[in-house]
Amino acid sequence: MNWKAIIDDFYNLINELREVLGGYRYLTYFTKNTDITSHGVYFFFEQGEYRKNLDELRITRVGTHAVSKNSGSVLLDRLLQHRGYAREGGGNHRQSVFRRHVGNAILNKINKANEYKLWNVKKGVPSTIRTSEQVIEEKVSTHIRKMPFLWLAVLGDSHKDNMRSFIEKNSIALLSNYMKEECVNPPTRKWLGRYSPEEEILKSGLWNIKYTDRKHVDPKFLPQFKELITKMKGK
Repeated sequence: MNWKAIIDDFYNLINELREVLGGYRYLTYFTKNTDITSHGVYFFFEQGEYRKNLDELRITRVGTHAVSKNSGSVLLDRLLQHRGYAREGGGNHRQSVFRRHVGNAILNKINKANEYKLWNVKKGVPSTIRTSEQVIEEKVSTHIRKMPFLWLAVLGDSHKDNMRSFIEKNSIALLSNYMKEECVNPPTRKWLGRYSPEEEILKSGLWNIKYTDRKHVDPKFLPQFKELITKMKGK
């Protein structure tokens, strides 16, 4: 499989999506009243992280929502969980795996992982510990809010095999360098993800773990992605 050629085609579609949305968006400016599609897949980039030999930002996180049966989750709520608290600048990484991953990397970078041993414990953490974690939550919020992102509108019922799940899985499989012989668009040496304790993040170049080890992309993926962009243009 010619990964580079397929990735080039994918980024051409991403550029088309950016034009449809009128440019990158930033969570700094998002509120509960932000106008955004109810359901979709999001793509985060990072300043300073460029595709190899190109003046083009590379995607470093792919995610979605409402892939569990009867889930009532909407895209805006998911993005606001990643953003963190609007006024205080903190957040709750136990509601956002993305925040947890970024927080782990920050803790390693500043050599404080041992001071926050309950960071990866999801339930039963005392309120005093959660309060003490807010200084790290603020750093996580600062990092994520600076990350440009785009979203692709993908409507449909909530279940594990819906179109949002299909787009997410194949996007991650395509972009991930984990367990692949050819490394395409590797992260820079300064990428925060290099401090992650997770092998999948370190080697994939993404703030993702699930699906990073997939070695195949569905041949219907790019045509379906293109079709979804066309639907957005028609609105």
